[in-house]
Amino acid sequence: MPVSDPSWAYSFHAVCGGANVQNLTARQMAGLDALPDGTQGESAARVAQYDSRKTTAGKYEESAKEITLPDGADTITLQRHLVHDATT
Repeated sequence: MPVSDPSWAYSFHAVCGGANVQNLTARQMAGLDALPDGTQGESAARVAQYDSRKTTAGKYEESAKEITLPDGADTITLQRHLVHDATT
């Protein structure tokens, strides 16, 4: 999608889990149902977001976010959400 197209965004979400946490459902991963920590919606568990307003002017840029598992967690689920509004 071109940088000039204001209708796209993508984000990364991370949810920690452990032996006492049930697997995430598709509805939880989509932000429709609450995550194990009670958060819900498009910003739940978001660790990074990018959209057409952010540009590197065609240059490669490295980006990193450290995610630390809390006590009792032994797994992490990462999800990338891509949004594109074709009506704009």
